[in-house]
Amino acid sequence: MCCCKASGAGLPGALFCCGTELYTNKENAVVTNAVKPFAVVFPGQGSQSVGMMNSFEQSAVVRDCFAEASEALGQDLWQLVAAGPSEELALTANTQPVMLTAGVAVWRAWLAAGGAKPTVLAGHSLGEYAALVAAEALDFADAVKLVRFRAQAMQEAVPAGEGGMAA
Repeated sequence: MCCCKASGAGLPGALFCCGTELYTNKENAVVTNAVKPFAVVFPGQGSQSVGMMNSFEQSAVVRDCFAEASEALGQDLWQLVAAGPSEELALTANTQPVMLTAGVAVWRAWLAAGGAKPTVLAGHSLGEYAALVAAEALDFADAVKLVRFRAQAMQEAVPAGEGGMAA
């Protein structure tokens, strides 16, 4: 299955998939009731950047999701992801809740735009939490708090500038 960034799909920056064809806009796609099996895989830490959600700035669904997470944590995550600074966004204790929230926000926007539910939900590393929320196995507000706790523990275990990672 091919996916592309769609114009005219009713959701800025959304993926629009139709069978095995690649479409640049919804009007060119032939949509049927038959949805082919597909998976959604949520990303882990490391793919964050200041401004990454800018194309969703006008989406009430996305903004509501960020507001819900911000309320749960007592921190404005939308401001952090929209304006940074990048050094603060890069802190594990901030990156992980932001990535969870971004994944869940885009998931909710996908569903609100009429996107089909996938056959499989999965996540890479931290993305597993977004997959659990999308599968309705974990409450979003609880997930945000759990991920913040996880991130703080990871950050404290290896302070900035110490340690490394082998691949």
